[in-house]
Amino acid sequence: MKEIWFVGGGSGGHLIPLLVLMKKMDKSNNTLITTGTKTDLCVIKKTIEDGNENKLSIYNLNFFSQYKMLWIRYCILIFYAVPVAMKIIYLLFKKKPCEIHTTGGYIGFLVGCIALIRGIRSYVYHLDIKPGKAGTLLSFFCNSLMVHEKTREFLPKIFQSGGSIIPYPHRFEEKDKLSKDEALIKLLGKKLEKKIILIFGGSQGSNEITNILFIALKKIKNKNNFYFFHQSGIKESENIQREYKLLNIDAMVFDYHRDMNLFYSASDGVISRAGAGSIAELLFFSCKTLLIPLKNVASNHQITNALEATKKNPDIFFSSISYNEDEIDSDITTFLSRV
Repeated sequence: MKEIWFVGGGSGGHLIPLLVLMKKMDKSNNTLITTGTKTDLCVIKKTIEDGNENKLSIYNLNFFSQYKMLWIRYCILIFYAVPVAMKIIYLLFKKKPCEIHTTGGYIGFLVGCIALIRGIRSYVYHLDIKPGKAGTLLSFFCNSLMVHEKTREFLPKIFQSGGSIIPYPHRFEEKDKLSKDEALIKLLGKKLEKKIILIFGGSQGSNEITNILFIALKKIKNKNNFYFFHQSGIKESENIQREYKLLNIDAMVFDYHRDMNLFYSASDGVISRAGAGSIAELLFFSCKTLLIPLKNVASNHQITNALEATKKNPDIFFSSISYNEDEIDSDITTFLSRV
């Protein structure tokens, strides 16, 4: 059977859509190539449903993503680009994929360029409204371009009239929507009269949202009226659970859960990052949401995502663009008072 490659950066925003595409294509001989950290890969491996990992090979070509300072990242990128490219060429010759699907990132750019030389058909998915630099460059080398309806205006003029518009490939279907009580019974075994708040920092959690949330909660008098579901990322769950306990607030803290539809359905309000995947799922479940975009990311794409989401749903709010902690604290307090 012919093999298909799925290639993307290390975050859930890159990889979860690829896993969804993989499942929809129903091919049994696939390769996933990423630059994720060990934590990223742990999340992704958990995301792969039982029985869906048949003949799935995962190659982690991580070589710089753990360094946060850009100049260090780019120096390491240049230093390791050649050996990583050689590894990709070796895998292309060994596995001979018939096509490549990529959500971008530096690894997507490398694979896409080499695939062009090899004559392998490639598909690029621009899922954020404002694409990153690597994804934009990759547009020049791919055979087919899949874009968000608003993405074209951020691409070079040569692509602004092209590309197939596709809906975001999120994980859920209509049957995954439940009533609040049904979802709570599945999660907790009981109904609750409290306001349910989901804290969702994306596939890796968000320390910034967590820290500001606890500052806000210390100021709220009626905090016992809330129950929190808090997606923490793999390393912080015990510390966050301890903080809720100190504040005498009921909460369920988890690093990963396959059935996120239960949390979306159960929640009266969500505080979330503004990744394209998170927003697509929040819109699908019509969640009342406060979006806090991640700062210091390439092209500030989360800000663009958030601004567009507020136009689509009046129950989605956008926190301070200044990233001032006091302003975000105030936004969280105001949001919780209106849920």
